[in-house]
Amino acid sequence: MNTNVTKCTMCMNLQKDPVYLSKCGHYFCKSCTKLFFEKTMICPTCRRENLLLGKLPVGYTTWRTEYNSLPGYEECGTIVITFNFKEGIQGMVESFLWEPFCGLLCTSYLPNNPAGQEVCKLLRSAFDARLMFTIEESPATGDEYNIICSGIELKTNRSGGPTNCGYPDPSYLDRVKCQLAEKGITLPDDDSL
Repeated sequence: MNTNVTKCTMCMNLQKDPVYLSKCGHYFCKSCTKLFFEKTMICPTCRRENLLLGKLPVGYTTWRTEYNSLPGYEECGTIVITFNFKEGIQGMVESFLWEPFCGLLCTSYLPNNPAGQEVCKLLRSAFDARLMFTIEESPATGDEYNIICSGIELKTNRSGGPTNCGYPDPSYLDRVKCQLAEKGITLPDDDSL
């Protein structure tokens, strides 16, 4: 199983907690992110401006591959991505300042082919940038302060088609890449995430 562990570009400390990825592809730890991005939104490494960073609480993601295939992608295995947030108190987003929020454990599935691997990298970048989820009222339950997807569609079921957030869905990979691009998440030119 892979986990998202890397070195901060500024302080060079190895980060076991989730790190944040700027649009330019540089990684930063939480303290360096707070120091530079909350004030300037300029990457201190390459000086790229207007870097977008979401305000979701810290969580973590893991991914693994399985030999089982998904409907419509019988020729390949499956990438399983898990997103995990513990419940806590929100202190970063002004509209929810000091409000408790519910945790979230979410599993998503992608075909383990080149297109699915590309989407996996993009989803990991969006997660690191804290752009995949937000804290809002749950549309399903009406409960306040829940972590929900923020406009990036996930396949949370292996089967059942689009109406059940599952496969087969031939246009899903292209759709989710468009949703990610709208949030500024694209692969770097060298494709090295």
